[in-house]
Amino acid sequence: MVVGALFGSDPAARAAGLVGDSWQQGDANSSIAGDPDGTMTIQANGDINVSAHHLRMGTFDGNYEFEHSNQVTQTTLNSYYIGTPNRTPVAVGGNDGQDVLSFVVRGKQGQKNDLQQWTPGSEVSLAVDGKGRLRLGKVTLVAEIVNGKAQLVAVLPNGHRQLLAHA
Repeated sequence: MVVGALFGSDPAARAAGLVGDSWQQGDANSSIAGDPDGTMTIQANGDINVSAHHLRMGTFDGNYEFEHSNQVTQTTLNSYYIGTPNRTPVAVGGNDGQDVLSFVVRGKQGQKNDLQQWTPGSEVSLAVDGKGRLRLGKVTLVAEIVNGKAQLVAVLPNGHRQLLAHA
């Protein structure tokens, strides 16, 4: 595996002594570097453009991180037609014949912030709160089991509860 030998991730290349020293190509504006521990760093003061028929990224721990400076408040993921300013939807999951859950958003125990928000204007119009409840404007819909039966309750902005449906 040529890439593994270059970057130190191939155990056979390590055993053969083909890796072991740190290396770097480039200058202060852009560079690629490798360390003996198998870490590779790519740095560019401008954009990094990758073009391929199919781009596959994989990790052994399943962890992908999108980091940014502290001058911005969020990571933005956009999709475009190649070479154009024309945006397209971002799809999660695909038509590969597998019947799997396509997208999971997880909170943590005692989560106070929303898990998801839809903000078509300047205010949140729809959200899934930290407890997994749907909030429409200022009304929260709550699914509950009462005496073994399901019911749907609207919690109004003043805290009053209104039963919407029950089984």
